[in-house]
Amino acid sequence: MAQQLALSVDFGSGFTQAWSKIAKVIPQFIAFLVILAIGWIVAKAIAGVLDRVLRRLGSERAGMARYLSGSKYDMTGIICKIVYYAIRPCSRTSQQIAVSRVTA
Repeated sequence: MAQQLALSVDFGSGFTQAWSKIAKVIPQFIAFLVILAIGWIVAKAIAGVLDRVLRRLGSERAGMARYLSGSKYDMTGIICKIVYYAIRPCSRTSQQIAVSRVTA
């Protein structure tokens, strides 16, 4: 007589593993969003302060105003955007460090 093989699938452990993985991702995602917001705020604040300082100092006297006269940009705006986009990668690096510490 052939022996019958009993097969069973444990769906409960699959759901448990899925929820545990989701529970591990949620703190990482929250840390990512917090650091992203802080980096954005810091970059905007530094660019805003730099904009006010450069406008007070009169950066347009540097001679670039005549080259940019037909453009919608001015020299101060260009410098502030360069600084803003230079600071943004620093916040992304700190995001990667924070997320790796959360996972450890």
